[in-house]
Amino acid sequence: VTMVGDKKWTKEAINNLIKNASQHHAKHITITLSSNHIYTSIEIQDDGEGIENQDINHIFERFYRAKNATSGSFGLGLAFVKSIVTYQNGEIKVKSKPKVGTKFTIKFYH
Repeated sequence: VTMVGDKKWTKEAINNLIKNASQHHAKHITITLSSNHIYTSIEIQDDGEGIENQDINHIFERFYRAKNATSGSFGLGLAFVKSIVTYQNGEIKVKSKPKVGTKFTIKFYH
């Protein structure tokens, strides 16, 4: 899989998602890469505590802290991830089930 983008900032975004998964008690984190002629996709899936339905539509907002946010969180990490992805002509989506896990899908368009 190949991608054109900023290596440093893309790595920062992925590391942030992995760190969040770890902080929310994920025991397993799976990263899947794929590419086609339209986009390159990075999926990060975990089996952590998941995100509550009332929080899911707000997690990419600056300073938003979900009810299960870790202490010391300022609500900036996921907003930062979204900014990095968007700046590189991409999009990020999330699917989550409480007590099951979360999957972030990032697509960088060619």
